[in-house]
Amino acid sequence: MKRGTLPFVYDIGGSTLVGTAHIIPKQLYDERFSRTLPEMAEFYLDGKETAAFETDIGALASGIDGSIYESKHKLGETLGSEIRALDNVVKTDIAKIGTLYGKRASKIFRTMYDDARKTDDLAIIAMTAYTAEMYCMQPIQLDAEFYYRAKDMGKALLPLESVEEQMQALKKVGGNVDARKMIDIIKEILEGTAQERAMRAMFVPYVDGDIASVMREVSSPENSASFGPVFYDRNPKFYERSRPLFNDPKNIIFVGVGHCPYITDHAASDGFSVKRLS
Repeated sequence: MKRGTLPFVYDIGGSTLVGTAHIIPKQLYDERFSRTLPEMAEFYLDGKETAAFETDIGALASGIDGSIYESKHKLGETLGSEIRALDNVVKTDIAKIGTLYGKRASKIFRTMYDDARKTDDLAIIAMTAYTAEMYCMQPIQLDAEFYYRAKDMGKALLPLESVEEQMQALKKVGGNVDARKMIDIIKEILEGTAQERAMRAMFVPYVDGDIASVMREVSSPENSASFGPVFYDRNPKFYERSRPLFNDPKNIIFVGVGHCPYITDHAASDGFSVKRLS
C-alpha cells in the first residue's frame, strides 16, 4: 500500500522535524507514495510560517566549485584501462541524460566530466561519474522541492548553515576521502552495480522508514572515516540552530534523515517532548 506521508517525521514540542533523502529516484517515489511531490510539500507546509533547511538552497543552486572534492589522490597509472572503460560508460550515461533531461543537461555533464578528467584527481573523476550514474535514475530532490514550494507559499526561509559552512565540511571530506573507496566506486560503475547498490543501501531503506539501515550505512567504518565531516561534525550545529524553533507548531525543519537521531535524542535530553509521527 502506498503511504501518504514521508517516513521520518517527528513532533518536537509541537514543531515538525522532517528527515529527508536529498535525492530519491522518481520511479521509487511514485511507487511508494500516494501524494505527488508538490502535494507532499504542501501537506507539510500548510499552516507553517517558518521553514528551516540544512543550507541556503537558493544560494547553493547557483553552483559550487568542483575543487571541493579534491582528494590529493592523483590518477597516474593506477587504473589505466579501467579509466578508459569508465570514459565509455560515462559517454553512454551522458547520452541517456540528454534523452531524459535535454541537451542542456547532457552538455553540463559532459563539461563536468571533461573537467574532472583534466584534473587527474581520482576523487573528482569517480564522484563526477557516480553523479552521472545517479542522474540516470531520474532522481527528484526532496529538499529543493520543499524549499521552492515554501518560497512560493510565502514562508519565511531559514538556513541552518551558510553555503560557505557547507563547503568547508565538504572540503574536509575531500581531504579524508580514501583512494580505495574511489576505486571501488569506479568498479561498481563498470560492473553496472552502482545504481543497484545505491537503491539497496540508501533509497529503499529510506522509503521503508528503516532508520537502523539508514544509520548503518552512514556510520559504517569506511563512510564515517571519509564522510564524518558531513554527518557527525555538523550535528551539534544543526541541533543548536534548530532548538529555538522547537515548541512552536508554526515551524518546520527539513534536514537529511541521518541528522535526525542526534537532533531528536538531544531534544529529548533537554526536556522537549519528542514523538515520531511516521
